[in-house]
Amino acid sequence: MQSIKSAFVLAAGRGERLRPLTDTTPKPLLPVGGRPLLDFILENLIPLKLERVVLNAWHLKEQVVQYASERKTKFPFEILVSEENELLGTGGGLKKVYPLLNGAPFLMLNGDCLWKGGIENFVKYSLSQDVSSTWWLTEKDSSQTEVGAHRDRICSIGKLWSSNDPIENSGCFSGIQLIQKMDFMKLPDKGCIIRNYWLERLKEGQSLGACLQRFKSWSDIGTPERYQLIQNELPL
Repeated sequence: MQSIKSAFVLAAGRGERLRPLTDTTPKPLLPVGGRPLLDFILENLIPLKLERVVLNAWHLKEQVVQYASERKTKFPFEILVSEENELLGTGGGLKKVYPLLNGAPFLMLNGDCLWKGGIENFVKYSLSQDVSSTWWLTEKDSSQTEVGAHRDRICSIGKLWSSNDPIENSGCFSGIQLIQKMDFMKLPDKGCIIRNYWLERLKEGQSLGACLQRFKSWSDIGTPERYQLIQNELPL
């Protein structure tokens, strides 16, 4: 079976909803239990025996570069930083780092979520699917876009797109996906990968897989309330 050698962690965003905390610290480096959030994310990737993890950086990017330098001997994989002169979004950020990932398959993860789960099982499951990408879904949350699944395929993404298949299960995108097939040249130079890349591929007939394996824990720190909750009840 195919294996993966690299992962891309999104770490460039401004973190507007968490201001003023993010005025001085990039969101993925905010402390959780006294440690940067990125520590937990990278530790979760250790079982995969990756060769390389790439972080992108724009807001306060020098701090992300310093973090990667300080951690280069603490993880069993190379850590690279893709510095952005302007915020490129998830799609543009991926296009810029794509050559560093040595092509698909690779993992792509949000850098602002705390989670614990069977990442090895997720990768194994995803690689067995004949799809362009597999999204790991977490439980539904009214504050996030609902993603519908028919059997093991995504059949709806909020109001953005839907197929003719009935929804059998649903959840929300956890921010973790394994990308198996990608036309690098069709990635946007700047913008959102869901709107500007995957929606077009879905309209062309490509499929996205849905993994419904449950997380042991999953938390988004995107708001002050959620960040405080995590500080009070660290789920890891």
